[in-house]
Amino acid sequence: MMDEAIGEETITVGSNSVTLLGDNTDFDELRPYMDGDTPYILVYKDSVGVTDSQPVWLRPLSEFNGFYDSGRFGDSSGRPRDCAINADGALRFFPKADVVYRLKYKYRKTVQNLAANGDNPLMPAKYHDMIMYLALCYYARSTEATRILDWLGTGLQDRSRPNSPLTQLYQSLCNEQLPEVSWFGER
Repeated sequence: MMDEAIGEETITVGSNSVTLLGDNTDFDELRPYMDGDTPYILVYKDSVGVTDSQPVWLRPLSEFNGFYDSGRFGDSSGRPRDCAINADGALRFFPKADVVYRLKYKYRKTVQNLAANGDNPLMPAKYHDMIMYLALCYYARSTEATRILDWLGTGLQDRSRPNSPLTQLYQSLCNEQLPEVSWFGER
């Protein structure tokens, strides 16, 4: 299950890069907005607010390094219009910020670690049993567990038990939570 969120970061005056953290460092991968085939994120003046939002076009790093970072344009300042993602994950902008800006973006969250008994999964509550079923499949490898494994199957990849509770919950979760796939505009 993919969990997306909206993140915001501050771009300070004179800065041309920012590290995307998401909410409490749960950032995994940028999910840019799309205008046709062109990806972008949003930027607005901090003093004005979101009504000032305008796109910042996401460029390939090789294009960004070859054109926007050249000596001719390297020291320009103004509202960021173009950006690229560095190898270290930082977002680089052109031109450098002339005032304080806020960056708004969509991102995929990191995989949730359920370490303590009180941790609540991010998935809808009706699918929480699926975690228990998978734990049973994973940890129940003794002779006493044969009956449980016969009932559940051996995990999500087990196609021999299409009517097991685990398989049914997994299929329902995928159908409900994953985006619809279309080919060439067909549904």
